[in-house]
Amino acid sequence: MSGRGRRAALPPTDYRKAPVLDADGLVIRPVSGTGKPLGVWDFRDSPGPVDFRRALVAALAAQGRGWGSQDTY
Repeated sequence: MSGRGRRAALPPTDYRKAPVLDADGLVIRPVSGTGKPLGVWDFRDSPGPVDFRRALVAALAAQGRGWGSQDTY
């Protein structure tokens, strides 16, 4: 409910939140709860095996779901 006791409007049934991870799993593009882009983190050129980097990037993306600013990311 809103602060005035009215129900908030629901998004359309076909709405899908934009993915945080790019298709290759090595770039994070987080967005705050208000829809503000929080930056881009690209791990494609980072050292280490690609599977290991994908696992670390996925963990960062999962941990950051509730974060609302670029500083917290």
